Amino acid sequence: MTYFIVVMMQVLTIAGEVQFYIYTEPTFKEQDKCIEFVHKNNYSIGYEAAKQYEFKNKPHSLYCLTKDEMLEMRKKIEGKTPKLSV
Repeated sequence: MTYFIVVMMQVLTIAGEVQFYIYTEPTFKEQDKCIEFVHKNNYSIGYEAAKQYEFKNKPHSLYCLTKDEMLEMRKKIEGKTPKLSV
């Protein structure tokens, strides 16, 4: 399996949608390696995600998830069929 670093942002959109920033590099074959990387680099990971939102949105949570887990999370948050592509 491939694990991605996923940053859930703090502010909802006007429509009430949760915003995510998904790192496509680096990826990890083991979740524990991803978690270790996130623990060591959480500040720079969060900074880069905030930068993508022009610092108008702050990181809320960091996750190490597979594509299927991302889709499931989005489905639970939005309560509808997800349309996420990675």
